[in-house]
Amino acid sequence: MATTNHQIMKTALTVLLFGLIITGMMWISPDSSFGGPLFRLQPKKGSVLIGAYDTKFVNGEYVFERVIGRRVAVINSFQAWSRKNRKRNYFDRDWVNFARTLHANNQVLMVTWEPWNVARSNDFNQPRFRLKTIIDGKHDRYMKRWFKQVRNLRQPIFVRFAHEMNGEWYPWGTHVNSRRDYIKAWRHVVNLSRKVGANNITWVWAPNVKMPRDHFKELFPGKKYVDWVGTSGYNWGGSGRDWTGWHSARKIFGPTLKILKKYKKPIMITEMGSRENPEPNHPTRRSKAWWIKQAYKYLKNPELRVRLVLYPDVPTQSTYFLPGKSSLKWSLGIFTFGAQTQV
Repeated sequence: MATTNHQIMKTALTVLLFGLIITGMMWISPDSSFGGPLFRLQPKKGSVLIGAYDTKFVNGEYVFERVIGRRVAVINSFQAWSRKNRKRNYFDRDWVNFARTLHANNQVLMVTWEPWNVARSNDFNQPRFRLKTIIDGKHDRYMKRWFKQVRNLRQPIFVRFAHEMNGEWYPWGTHVNSRRDYIKAWRHVVNLSRKVGANNITWVWAPNVKMPRDHFKELFPGKKYVDWVGTSGYNWGGSGRDWTGWHSARKIFGPTLKILKKYKKPIMITEMGSRENPEPNHPTRRSKAWWIKQAYKYLKNPELRVRLVLYPDVPTQSTYFLPGKSSLKWSLGIFTFGAQTQV
């Protein structure tokens, strides 16, 4: 890539990410409907922002940011409720410092908050964390402390709670819980956060992309309890799994986005990626880099109302989904293309 073109791409990306929190007008919107200062993270109309995960942090810099040459808008980090030896995970000093560092860089933290013991992540049925235990208040003490720590942060964050509930790979899924209990548990969690005064949380409800015989519409907690909606989906690219094949972003996300639009909430793609094509001598249009470019071209359509796209930088059972060095040129081209839609 010529130096001139490289600089043009970086300049365009700067336009895309400019003004995230500097003025406070793009992200923070006050709402007094709950009797106190309540801050919602709202997108600027017409923008499609980029986020990533925090799993590859090297020498003070995120690898993904090094690839694209600029900071992203949102950094997502996973936090399970419990870990080894039944210890609880709190929003302690390390998390506070992490969030404040992001804020100083004009970025926003998103916590994917998972009610389970991550040390037993291969166990999809953990009775200690059944949704009924949340409804019955057995985790209130833990949650109150967590919410107080978030409240004292005094900065807005996203919380994606109990995501992909329409799948069968988490203990909060509907394979071991009723749909009614999911809604009741969600409302209990949000109500408790408001009672504690953690009004700096923007709640994200994010099912997996729609699957056959899927009824995730029946799991929506209600507009008063959700600020953003989102979904996660991947192009597994013929990796041998029975649900896979080489599928476009339109095919993967289209049916789900059609449903999410009806809630009239800002939409984010909470996880998205493509596996590299395992077939030898595959055509360019069947490469990971091509897929990512076409995905962003599709998702930036204003009619879809997608305002944020997050790329995971985590290893899966197949491969990394994030564009690698071989996709650098394509990656920069994607964000340049997206920057042209900024208004």
